[in-house]
Amino acid sequence: MVQAIGSNTPRRAARRPGVRVGAFVLLFALFPIGFAAWTGTTSARDLRRTQSQTARIAPAVREYVALNALRSALTDEKYFVGAAAAITDLGIDPSAVQQIVGIDILDELAQARAAVDAHLAELTNSDISTRVAAARADSASALASVNGFDEAGAAVGVLAQERFDVLRREVGTLEDGNRLTTSLQVLEATTVARQTISQQTNDYLDIRFSGRADVDEGVRRLIEQRAQYKTAVADVTRLSVDDAAVARALATTVQSVDSERFVEAIEQLIVASIAGNDRKETAMAVLVANYADVAGAYRASAVMAESHLELVEIAGASVSTGIDELNDAQADRANHTILVITLVAVGSIVFAAAMAIIFGRPLRRLADQAAALSEGESVATIRPTGPAEVRRAAEALNAATEHLRLVESQALALARGDLDNRVLNQPAPGRIGASLQEAVHTLASSMTEREEFQRRLTHEATHDGLTHLANRKASLAQLQRSLARTSRTSATVALLFIDLDGFKDVNDSYGHQAGDLVLRTIAQRLVTRVREGDHVGRLGGDEFVVIAEPVDGLDEAVALAARLLDAITAPIALEHVELRVGASIGISLAAAGDRGTGADELLRDADLAVYQAKAHGRGRIEVCTDELRAVLAAQADLDLAIRNGLATDEFVMHYQPIITTETGGVHSFEALVRWDRPELGMCWPEAFIPFAERTGLILELDRWVIRHVAQQMAAWAEVPDLAAASVAVNVSGRSLSSDSFVDDVLLPLAEHGVSPHRLVIEVTESALLEDLDLAAEKLERLRSVGIRTAIDDFGTGYTSLAHLKNLPIDILKIDRSFTNDPNAESLVKLIIDTGHLLGATIVAEGVENDDQATHLRRLGSDELQGYLFGRPCAAADLETQQAKQTPQTTRPAS
Repeated sequence: MVQAIGSNTPRRAARRPGVRVGAFVLLFALFPIGFAAWTGTTSARDLRRTQSQTARIAPAVREYVALNALRSALTDEKYFVGAAAAITDLGIDPSAVQQIVGIDILDELAQARAAVDAHLAELTNSDISTRVAAARADSASALASVNGFDEAGAAVGVLAQERFDVLRREVGTLEDGNRLTTSLQVLEATTVARQTISQQTNDYLDIRFSGRADVDEGVRRLIEQRAQYKTAVADVTRLSVDDAAVARALATTVQSVDSERFVEAIEQLIVASIAGNDRKETAMAVLVANYADVAGAYRASAVMAESHLELVEIAGASVSTGIDELNDAQADRANHTILVITLVAVGSIVFAAAMAIIFGRPLRRLADQAAALSEGESVATIRPTGPAEVRRAAEALNAATEHLRLVESQALALARGDLDNRVLNQPAPGRIGASLQEAVHTLASSMTEREEFQRRLTHEATHDGLTHLANRKASLAQLQRSLARTSRTSATVALLFIDLDGFKDVNDSYGHQAGDLVLRTIAQRLVTRVREGDHVGRLGGDEFVVIAEPVDGLDEAVALAARLLDAITAPIALEHVELRVGASIGISLAAAGDRGTGADELLRDADLAVYQAKAHGRGRIEVCTDELRAVLAAQADLDLAIRNGLATDEFVMHYQPIITTETGGVHSFEALVRWDRPELGMCWPEAFIPFAERTGLILELDRWVIRHVAQQMAAWAEVPDLAAASVAVNVSGRSLSSDSFVDDVLLPLAEHGVSPHRLVIEVTESALLEDLDLAAEKLERLRSVGIRTAIDDFGTGYTSLAHLKNLPIDILKIDRSFTNDPNAESLVKLIIDTGHLLGATIVAEGVENDDQATHLRRLGSDELQGYLFGRPCAAADLETQQAKQTPQTTRPAS
């Protein structure tokens, strides 16, 4: 079908095989199988982890039980070692003790020692064995031996506690380990009970056998051990509710006759000791008087100790049983999980097979028919079968076949651009048909709108959005085309670069909306004043260009510029005000014979001419000539040379002395900069200072001067005649206006350790008047740290007394033009008297002979400066320079 209608459209080569429905069904079936497998893997991993942990717990439990048994055996051995030593010290025959109380001390000692050896062999701990051997070998005294056993027992106790802490941590990480945790607590409590039995026995016998007068300490320990025992028994009773074996063993132990007899003996001893009985009797007297009680208590304690040891072993066995039960429970869960996994896997496979049969076959038939239709093959009517959704899909596919025939016809009409073909208005049935019809109409309209849109895009890409003039890129392209035509037609092209004057003031005073209105107005005036065929463009901001092609020489270009200047400067009416803006215009020409002149070069030349116009007062028309290019090139060279000179320290400082009229001695110096320029020699300030002022390089030059003067004053600290001298440094108005001026002055002084009182800042009257308030604020900050301020060349500016009153001025320097003028005596006297009224020091400059010096002293000048007292010279020459030099007729100092 499709092949017959659209024979120009190639058929697809071959249909790539895709994933069938059965595979998708199988894939979905694999999800539960995969989840079950993941669950089984997790369960097996948990089982292995639990088994690994319990495998570590069981040996640790056995070791803990063995350690506590060893600790009890060590306690017993310690006691019998002490008892045997005590009997020996008292001169009592051990057989007599056996006959009286029925206790064979030496035999009990041997049994205790055998028990310790057996436990040591079970534990195989070399450190503990070494400690025990040392205690046994220490025969220096009974006390030393007992202390050795105490140390060994303490080491065993620490080791047992460490093992129990490990057990607690391991059990705490087990899942379902609550019961095992309780069993551990029972084991710990039974261990404490066993230890307290041994301690009570030892303290009881120690008190009975020693017969010492002061037994308070032993009784106190006995009371404490008794309390600990009761607490431990209470803990075992509370925690072993669900552990029948431990509960029975505890009940048997606590309720036995031996337990009651031992408790009674302990309590009687405590009561008697508190009452003060038996404290002064000898050991033999105690044994004879109480042999029945002592023997009975001892035998009862031995039975109780054995019973409690069995209780500890039962508690340990309970922990092992808990471990086994935990492993069995984990294994049961794993087996259950495996069974569930198997059932899920079988069920998923059966479900996948059934779904593949129910849905797979009808969907495959439907897919084959749809693939044939998509490749343009003739498709027969599909018989709907299978689930309802599949049948509806087959019916929709039959209808889509008819729709596609119509869509193909409409697409071919659009492709040919046959927008009037009747088939485009033929609707297809149903909502899809309505949507397709709407799409056809939209495409037809879009084809028309696209052409208009492309035209607008082209215009916006090449024109300024505010003034609708050609933008910079389009203007340069136009200039390049004009230059190309010039080379073929021998004509001359004039480029007028127009830069508005005072446009920033419009924005600042009236706002950017007013500024936009001014730009649009001037753009319109330029368009209406240029000649037909001339190009007007906006480079950006307040800069415009006019490309005049052709022009009959320079005169016609200048006349056009004058006409445009008149149009620009005409008044512009705003809402409530009428304003004017000016312009500076630079002109550059390109004739047919000018080789190598491109658009960028021509624009650069016009920009240079504008710069020259603004430099000469603005509102002017300048033409870029070879002379202008040479001047600007020389200025560029000078700019680069000054920057290089600052970087390589080509500048040098000279110092001219200033003397006091009262003593005639050198009081201070004025620092004057010179430039030792390579290949040109020493340059005077007028060769570079004015240029540096115009270009802003004066800021860097002033910083260089202040830094080097500070360095020189620091070096003069080692020269007696110069160590206290102050130095005056001239700074420009641009430096004074700089935000960093105060830091630029203070930081070099601090860096070189120079006192601020040795520095004087000299500024001209004109520099102060640029911003009087700002200058006063900065100079006051400098004065607050000791730096003085001098007004240089005073009398040449227009500083009023009101200005002087508000300025932190310390020194007034009378300009040389007054000191060298005999007719200015009254003015010099006025300056001196005015300065003194303001509290300022007066310095007269330009003193070149004795008559001038005498006259200025008589008029009241405080200090004098000039060639009479010394010419500016390098710092190295100041040490040998005499206070006064013979005046010479050379160039005046600057």
